[in-house]
Amino acid sequence: MKISRVIAAIYGFLCVAALLLIPTSLGGWFGLERDPLAGIFAILLGTPWSYLLNFAPSLGVWFNVAAVALGMAMNFLIILVVGDLLGRLRRTGPR
Repeated sequence: MKISRVIAAIYGFLCVAALLLIPTSLGGWFGLERDPLAGIFAILLGTPWSYLLNFAPSLGVWFNVAAVALGMAMNFLIILVVGDLLGRLRRTGPR
């Protein structure tokens, strides 16, 4: 298995865990206290796209969660594409 796919899988797992932490904290599930900073992990994993997508408090929490998830998906794809390109370059060698 390629190392880029392993890194992407770990990143994807961390993203899903960070996104699941938001409703878990907001709802107080599993005995967690309501924490307004529960989404900070998701924002950090979606960086730099999470800052570029311009959070708008008036649009609601779930719009912002969707924007962060979009940023995470973009980072995930970048990891896969760059890893694939580097693997091809290593196999074929520089021109």
